[in-house]
Amino acid sequence: MEKAQPRNDLRKRLRPVIRDGQPAFETFERERSKPVRSSLNTSPGLAADVEPHRTVDRASELDLQRRARGDTPRASLASSPDNKVTNDKGPAQDEVRTFEPGIASAELEALSQAFPPSHFAQLLTEGFRFYHTTFWYPLDREPQNIFETVVCSLKAQATPSPKVTGVEWWFSVLPTNGTPHWLLPCHFDRDNLAEKDVTKIRHPEYASVLFLNAVPYGELVVTDQVLTQHGIMPRQPRTMCFIPPSRNLYAVFPGHLYHGVIGRMWRPLTHPMLRVSMAVNYWDRRPSAAYLHDSQDCMREFRLDA
Repeated sequence: MEKAQPRNDLRKRLRPVIRDGQPAFETFERERSKPVRSSLNTSPGLAADVEPHRTVDRASELDLQRRARGDTPRASLASSPDNKVTNDKGPAQDEVRTFEPGIASAELEALSQAFPPSHFAQLLTEGFRFYHTTFWYPLDREPQNIFETVVCSLKAQATPSPKVTGVEWWFSVLPTNGTPHWLLPCHFDRDNLAEKDVTKIRHPEYASVLFLNAVPYGELVVTDQVLTQHGIMPRQPRTMCFIPPSRNLYAVFPGHLYHGVIGRMWRPLTHPMLRVSMAVNYWDRRPSAAYLHDSQDCMREFRLDA
């Protein structure tokens, strides 16, 4: 099984803050001999009753330390010899789990051949709406294409509950130099992006991302914030998990958590690349979004059947 190599591209600490409703980051240097501690500072745009300082938990701080040394972050749980994350009590409600490798090398190669990087680039140039072209695969159906085969392999890693009946999947394709800030602003995965009534919004049991390539930046950021009738709570994230894109790395997290993709921030501008990943959400019933297609139609929708 292939294993991605650690990268040494994150040399500065991150200070998470809130700006315009989005977690933002200020860079700061700190001598390693000093205690590791940072605060979440209140943005002027927030309500006055928001607590002005929240301390990032120790686990997040240690993760930032490891990242500054160039270590590749791992799940908080110990990994077993077969590369699967294990926990006798099952995953915690707010836990982010990573699996490396995410799928077998042969499956990853078959996926790359079926949907080559050049085709992702061509569709993006033509204005293809990747985030509004998602697919539903019912888990009681045998896989009929490489994408559904990959989904089945990922399900074995994610271990959703028996209530999950199907999977919504799509591709995320983001230019790394599109913006130095958020390549994909923080958001909540939901059954229908058009639904504005919070009481009617449903979230998947688990959201997950299979990274298909490694890029210099474009970390997946998962916070501890959730959507409530009173807005996003807590107003400032208490913990944040950063997952750098690494080929065949699979990340799984609870589907109700606020998450997004950060850009290069303080890091040097590099040659333009596409950050490509496969998003897989696990649902107890089919979402109601109008842009959701049956997974059998994916080859036609992606113009791969010619």
